[in-house]
Amino acid sequence: MVKHIYGKITLLDKIKRPHMFIKELNLYVDYLQADIQVHLKSITEKKRKQLDKFKIQLHEGIIYYKQLFAAYPNQTAELLQTWFDELTIAENKINNVLI
Repeated sequence: MVKHIYGKITLLDKIKRPHMFIKELNLYVDYLQADIQVHLKSITEKKRKQLDKFKIQLHEGIIYYKQLFAAYPNQTAELLQTWFDELTIAENKINNVLI
């Protein structure tokens, strides 16, 4: 560990870490799915509107992230493709959520 701290070796080379925005997006998608399950049997019109608005905002966030990632000039094509693939997976999860 000391060698890692002083830069003689790298311990994090083989660890795949998600982009922080994508990780946050996935947390919100999971929250949406859990919130729908909680209110599944007795959903009010107010709650339905709230969930619909939240779902729309998640879609808008994905669009924003795609534009943001496309503007990264210093990233490799492989890394960008990984991010776009993860965004597509999150978008598919959102599309499969029925309110």
